[in-house]
Amino acid sequence: VRETLGQSGLEEIRMIEAALARIDAGEFGYCVNCGAPIGKARLDIVPHAPRCVKCA
Repeated sequence: VRETLGQSGLEEIRMIEAALARIDAGEFGYCVNCGAPIGKARLDIVPHAPRCVKCA
């Protein structure tokens, strides 16, 4: 499946996998840069967002 996704599809999968790792670590929903909570509106739009709006 990954061979047919193209580069943008593979990047999306990497971002989702990173978000799943943050969930497992209990760090999901917090900015990886500043540690601030990522707003619900941002997570509604980009569920795998690793950064808050300020740090994005």
